[in-house]
Amino acid sequence: MKIPDIFQTEIYGSPEYRNMHHRLMAFPIIVDVEPTNACNLDCLFCARQMMRRPERIMPLSTMNTIIDEMANAARTSIRFSGWGEPTLNPHIVEFVAYAHSKNILTHLTTNATRMTAALSQDLLSAGLNKIKFSFQGLTPEEYHRMRPARGAKGKPASENLYDRVTTNVERFVEIRNARNAACHIQVSVSMLQEEQLDTPKLQAFYDFWQPRVDTIWGLGKVGIYGGKPLLTSFRRVQSSDRISAEDLQQGRPLRRNDIHKGKRCTELYNKLSVGADGSIKACCDDYDRHLVIGHIGQQTLQEAWGSDALADLRRALEKGRLDDIPDFFKNCDNYL
Repeated sequence: MKIPDIFQTEIYGSPEYRNMHHRLMAFPIIVDVEPTNACNLDCLFCARQMMRRPERIMPLSTMNTIIDEMANAARTSIRFSGWGEPTLNPHIVEFVAYAHSKNILTHLTTNATRMTAALSQDLLSAGLNKIKFSFQGLTPEEYHRMRPARGAKGKPASENLYDRVTTNVERFVEIRNARNAACHIQVSVSMLQEEQLDTPKLQAFYDFWQPRVDTIWGLGKVGIYGGKPLLTSFRRVQSSDRISAEDLQQGRPLRRNDIHKGKRCTELYNKLSVGADGSIKACCDDYDRHLVIGHIGQQTLQEAWGSDALADLRRALEKGRLDDIPDFFKNCDNYL
């Protein structure tokens, strides 16, 4: 049973999204919402290691304010993700249900460690349109090297999380199919640089998940589709070493003429991001409040979308003024 990706047809394939660089949307077609910036994992590559802002759980009132404004837009959607594990927010099912009641498309990204049968049932009952289960590594060994769990007092946990996550995802698929629910199920994967050309591992991962889920995102193309490897946007997954503040500050080398080559940033033209504390940010890759342009309760999403700060940043990217772009952008795959 394969369920189509309504986000692909209604959002990413919409005229507004496809023409975003020629005509700015009246309202962001996507709002990324961070239910919490707390997480139960301690991934080697994640910028949460550098995050200085305190951990927060977004209250239901903040989420309702966001959804109530979004309900007035002609076409928009919510992606529950951010720099934490969304299912740690006790209101996550209520978030999805309220958005669904306002005819807003909903997408949830999760590490699947907490995806119990009950939570699976509740999310499907709430009307969730799409769920992305995030794997790291093609094998249990790679997964546990890249994505250790937080145990007591921050020490690594000894549980085999890979098996638990696999079981949770397979059960979600079974429940979805039994209910005949219209929720698109996607598995995403990031690979260590030294593993990305290991075709047998790529093929084994593909062969296992392809018949089980609707789509696989970020899977290397070598040996399967032909062509060059395709990794997920987690370009910091370069080795088994833990990232450092220096890695994030240095980023990758940039040339001014690169700004007009390849794919231009879409973040500033199609979506806003809202942190767990209610801060409205220009970019979902902003792990530590570098580009806050408003705050729920003080500014509306519409006001932030049309703000001078966001317009200035768009112009800086369009004209290649890289000196006006925050350093953390240098680690992003989207703006070039």
